[in-house]
Amino acid sequence: NKGILKYGYRGKKAVDKELSQLHNRQVFKPVRLSELTQKEKQRAMNSLIFLTEKRDGTIKARACANGSTQRSYIEKHEAASPTVSTEALLTTAVIDAKQNRDIITLDIPNAFVQTPMPKSQQRVIMRINGLLVEYLDKLFPGEYNEYIINQNNTKILYVEMEKALYGMMLSSLLFYKHFRKDLESIGFVVNPYDICVANRKINGHQQTITWHV
Repeated sequence: NKGILKYGYRGKKAVDKELSQLHNRQVFKPVRLSELTQKEKQRAMNSLIFLTEKRDGTIKARACANGSTQRSYIEKHEAASPTVSTEALLTTAVIDAKQNRDIITLDIPNAFVQTPMPKSQQRVIMRINGLLVEYLDKLFPGEYNEYIINQNNTKILYVEMEKALYGMMLSSLLFYKHFRKDLESIGFVVNPYDICVANRKINGHQQTITWHV
């Protein structure tokens, strides 16, 4: 609400863009309140959207979940994602320099929302509140309307997470597993000493990738 007051129309357009991405990527699907168990209602995460102004003056909206409710039943060590070690990064940098390798650094945009939730786990529920519910309903009329409820004059929509989202405790680990599987499917072999380093051969030359989540 504060972001919309501060940035006005630009802020609303940024929120619309972010919500549209979540909808179009099928990050969640609506569920009826009557379909939820008592445990799922208690564990439901609140949705959040943060607005920031970039250097070029454009407004960026970032949707995430308040995963603090997950701390009561997910141990931190169970959700931690591996990341490349400093030693491995420095070692590969030395090899790159010595062998005069071509180097590229890159970022994977929208990484988490491209990561499916595992079907074997209990479903993860998120609660969307107030203004965001109204925006979703206007953007996609008929898609969410029958699932929206009113509690204390506030519109609420419960959704089941189909993809990972920033703020969820397991998002980083799920993305690591998804990314590693993709790398292995195109011929990379993960280093047994550092599971965020992988190599493959291309025309007799070695290609190395190191990554962090």
